[in-house]
Amino acid sequence: DANARAGEPWPAGARRRLAETDNALAARFDANEDIDRLAHERTRAVDALVREAWAIHVGERDSLALFAVGGYGRGELFPHSDIDLLVLADDDAQAGASEALAAFFAALWDAGLPVGHAVRSAAQCSGAAAEDITVLTAMLEARALVANEADIERLRDAVSPRRVGSAQRYFAEKRAELATRHARFGDTSD
Repeated sequence: DANARAGEPWPAGARRRLAETDNALAARFDANEDIDRLAHERTRAVDALVREAWAIHVGERDSLALFAVGGYGRGELFPHSDIDLLVLADDDAQAGASEALAAFFAALWDAGLPVGHAVRSAAQCSGAAAEDITVLTAMLEARALVANEADIERLRDAVSPRRVGSAQRYFAEKRAELATRHARFGDTSD
């Protein structure tokens, strides 16, 4: 890596590069650049770090796929936002990669990236999405980081209406969620 300093451990280098990126983006924000462009550029910078950590700790494994979910999946990563990740893998692959995945997530935390993560099979994705509208929404916003077309289709199928409920149910639950949030904040913007 051209940005690496000799002998610098990956987490320290990643932390330094993220700070440099954030400082440059903050200066551009102060110069009134478009916030959407800046958020997308920060997303791309974090994508590169996440993929680097994956390559170092997990490597190429056909049995594992990595997705950005939630706001990070939408490409809207602001400073101090959580970096929500989903590893899609069947039970055997999860067990076989548990140490590598633990090292991967630890490296991201050590680099200063506030990672939230889930490691699930397609069936576990369906179950979690059917039980919790927030989980479903996060997975609907998934963006592949390290995945092939079959992995992408497997996740799409796992959160499809035939597995997690109808679009009408989703809409009704999202409206109820919005009403609850507004009530909690006294019908003010939150």
